[in-house]
Amino acid sequence: MAVQEKVINSNPRQGFKRLKVDESNKKSLTNEEIREIFNESVLPMSWERVAILTSMFTGLRLMDVMTLKWSNIDFNNSMITLISQKKGRVISLPLSSYLITELKKYKASVGNEKECLFHEGEIGHQTEVKFSNNFRKVFRGLGLSDISFHNLRHIHASRVVEVTKDVSIASGMLGHANLNTTMTYIHKDLDAKKEAVEKFTNHVLALTEYEPGTNIKTT
Repeated sequence: MAVQEKVINSNPRQGFKRLKVDESNKKSLTNEEIREIFNESVLPMSWERVAILTSMFTGLRLMDVMTLKWSNIDFNNSMITLISQKKGRVISLPLSSYLITELKKYKASVGNEKECLFHEGEIGHQTEVKFSNNFRKVFRGLGLSDISFHNLRHIHASRVVEVTKDVSIASGMLGHANLNTTMTYIHKDLDAKKEAVEKFTNHVLALTEYEPGTNIKTT
């Protein structure tokens, strides 16, 4: 801005490299820790539970989940479409039958009056920090003291690659496509993405004693 206003002639930051971000928080959950998250006696139906499930099964960032509106969700076609809060890009993702069922249950519990799933109103930096701290507290209650909401994104990516053996599908599902090619990209790989999200969901449900493709626990 100073350069544009001709206050200074050049950007003093030009030529400097950004410090590398600490990657130590990219911890993935073990199978036992995933079971704890799915344990409804420990984490019963609530907005926190549904937000966690949404991120785990879509790979969406915290702010993208917190700003979700019901209009972003296409229940008939099992799709979710939104604009990324961080990148400003359109993201379209298939939703597994399990997550669709959980979202419908949650919607029935909160009613049809609210436009947003989790938070009404604007979300700024302070609100983001508040939500982040809240979920850290939720995870600590599950005995996961070193887990943050962002870890769910890494769980999603690593497990999708694990079950599909395809890094490109995981990359696309994390929203790594620009605005101009999003729709072409989605139509081209939609079947592969749908298959991937169902495989990933069934993989996780198998760890948590659910029947694959259902919301029914095994005996």
